[in-house]
Amino acid sequence: TNNSEVNGDEEEIAYSVWEFGDGTTDTVVNQKQLLHYYNYRGVGPGLNKFTVKLTVFSKAGCKAEMVKADTVEVFVTPVPNFRAKPTYTTISAPKIEFINESDPSTTDDKTVWEWNFGDYTVADGGISKEKNPKYLYKDTGKYTVILRATNPETGCDSIITKVNYIDIRPEIIVFIPNAFTPGGINKKELGPEENNRFKAVTSSISTYDMKVYNRWGQLMFHTTNPDKGWDGKFNGADAQMDVYIYVLKVQSLSGKDYKYTGSVTLLR
Repeated sequence: TNNSEVNGDEEEIAYSVWEFGDGTTDTVVNQKQLLHYYNYRGVGPGLNKFTVKLTVFSKAGCKAEMVKADTVEVFVTPVPNFRAKPTYTTISAPKIEFINESDPSTTDDKTVWEWNFGDYTVADGGISKEKNPKYLYKDTGKYTVILRATNPETGCDSIITKVNYIDIRPEIIVFIPNAFTPGGINKKELGPEENNRFKAVTSSISTYDMKVYNRWGQLMFHTTNPDKGWDGKFNGADAQMDVYIYVLKVQSLSGKDYKYTGSVTLLR
């Protein structure tokens, strides 16, 4: 608020210049009050104090100044942020590292950190007050992670929430059918697409190797592509309706090897 006067007459003021201490100024005419927003965060999470200077110019060309040191105090609110490494893994390696990437201009060593890892297997959801914690999940699922940062000097705090941020999968999922019908029953009525080719349904694997043999040990089909299935053909011709032997080798994301053997019936 500008309460300046010239010889008791405020009408003699030509204009005023405000300097807000944050590097910005404002020149006003016939305006006693004005609003200024401080967007400057300063350094560190404590109180940021600003010195305000008002210079008044009269219509006669005279000027007068008033300076109020540290008259404005701005409370800085922490700006939290984080990332995790990894965000996707299996239950065989469920330990997650959380890296605090909060804005350093709004936080420091005094900042209070409160993590909630969204772990439904424990009553409190899994908590930590470390700046860069590690957390060991105990079950599969998707977990929402929350980080609260609090300035202990001012009480100002902020929260960041990342929904379903951590995905813990089973060590490995493998489903292998025991029969399939290439082209559908009698080639007239098409069955479900997934039953037209023989392939395993897998999840959380890094490598895949499927081989199919006939009853005499002849290799009928081989692929390392989990999306590619056997169409029931051999050298371009339909293989006969019979029982075939498969050998499936896969490796989990943690590097563990698995081998599955069994039989599948080709129906026509």
